[in-house]
Amino acid sequence: DRRRTHFLYGLTLARIAARERDDKLVIIASTQVNLGGPEFVADGDQAVEVAKLNLDAGKKAMNMSDFFSAYSFLEYGISYLPKGHWDTNYDLSLELFNKSASCALMNAEHKNLNFLLDQIMHNANCANDKFRAIMISITFKMWSGQIAEAIKMTTSTLNDLGEGIPNLITPSIVEENLKATKEKLARISDDTLLTYPIMVDPLKIEAMCLFEKLFSSFSFAVYHIKNDPHIAGEWIDKSFSCCICTLEQLTRSRRERVWRWRWLPLCKVGIVSYEGISLLRS
Repeated sequence: DRRRTHFLYGLTLARIAARERDDKLVIIASTQVNLGGPEFVADGDQAVEVAKLNLDAGKKAMNMSDFFSAYSFLEYGISYLPKGHWDTNYDLSLELFNKSASCALMNAEHKNLNFLLDQIMHNANCANDKFRAIMISITFKMWSGQIAEAIKMTTSTLNDLGEGIPNLITPSIVEENLKATKEKLARISDDTLLTYPIMVDPLKIEAMCLFEKLFSSFSFAVYHIKNDPHIAGEWIDKSFSCCICTLEQLTRSRRERVWRWRWLPLCKVGIVSYEGISLLRS
């Protein structure tokens, strides 16, 4: 049977690729295995092996910004997962579904995107494991013009993390806040800021990602833009007791997307960028 031959040939190539650490061969091996399909999987252990192979191929394709190929590999990977995989292969399942959802978003596969996100939200063991799905959902709402819903989901998640947004912001509050923030910044040198430790608390880093999403949402909603200075100032004022969250930390889990970063606000869980400090000092 030709399909079985493809499947077995792919498994052989996969073992060679692992030994030689050959990225191109991983993709070729996955393609060959998938030409066979799940029906040729011998047992649960082999199913997991093939699912991992497709996950590796999908990640390599994502690193090359080939989201269509990546999506295909990741969907195949999900199809190989054995019954009860959320219980027996939780980490593998979570990564496959998260990566596949990211590609579905990029490829405008909206119907399957909703299914993938629902699966993650239903099966994830903790709030931290749901975070990536929440970020993808917020991005989808922003891109589809559901700005109010994106802001609502962002602020709700921030509240869950203990980082709420002020309910009422008036021009006088904004002015007082910016004045106090600039005075505090004036007393701190650039050298001092450059020696701040890097943020390591994953929950704080998650909050930083959400704040970035919130400001991205504000850029689409003119009504909310007036809130930006106050929120940025308040977060800076409370950030000096925390650590710096680098742009690398914000983008580490989103390398499948290329961002043109403008300055990001400083928030009460950490300093995002030195450029933001310079702008608020001016």
